Amino acid sequence: MMFVIIFVAMFCAPAPAFAYFDPGTGSLLIQALVGSVAFLAMFWRQFKAYVSRLFSWNTNNSPSGEQNTATDGPKDTDTQDEAKP
Repeated sequence: MMFVIIFVAMFCAPAPAFAYFDPGTGSLLIQALVGSVAFLAMFWRQFKAYVSRLFSWNTNNSPSGEQNTATDGPKDTDTQDEAKP
């Protein structure tokens, strides 16, 4: 019991702390906070898009980004609108 009282008294008594935040430390903390928020926003956006593609019925939006040529058929890219005389 005596050990608990001494332990609590040691951490409840105020002690002088010779610490400060200089401008470099403050800007480092702000930069870390802004970077973390930006990372989480982009991660959430990418995760939402992945889950949306995963559960989508559209076969063109496969998670790997490849087109399914077996069901899409050949693509005719050589046709252009020609000016009629």
